[in-house]
Amino acid sequence: MTKPLYTREILQAAMALADYPFDTAMPRKVEMRSKTCGSVVWISLSVDQEKRISDIGVKAQACALGQASAAVLTRHIKGRSRSEIDAAGQALSDYLHGKIGRPGTWPEADMLMSAHDYPARRDSVLLPWRAALAAMDEGKG
Repeated sequence: MTKPLYTREILQAAMALADYPFDTAMPRKVEMRSKTCGSVVWISLSVDQEKRISDIGVKAQACALGQASAAVLTRHIKGRSRSEIDAAGQALSDYLHGKIGRPGTWPEADMLMSAHDYPARRDSVLLPWRAALAAMDEGKG
């Protein structure tokens, strides 16, 4: 039996995204759009000298699940390296595609488990993670 997609926890997380506004003053900014569902995520971030996230802002035009995924990422990203974000995003993707039984060890990632039964929502859930990696790469060169 399929579980409900939009739980109270998902909806609360989606609303919490407002606590992390997109900031055009941050040095690394990315806009990324899902080709599947049309969701759009804007990420602005700063990194410290050790290339770890020091600040982040997000704007998302996505379903509540996509916004909740962005909130799960954003609430726990400070102090993280690119490789940690990549590993967490890959674990979430592997879970959504049935390759592993849980969505990894990122805090609150279990909140996103309901998306497993809704393949059309997977891209929206993964979009913030891909955008964060792209924003980290934005400052390389």
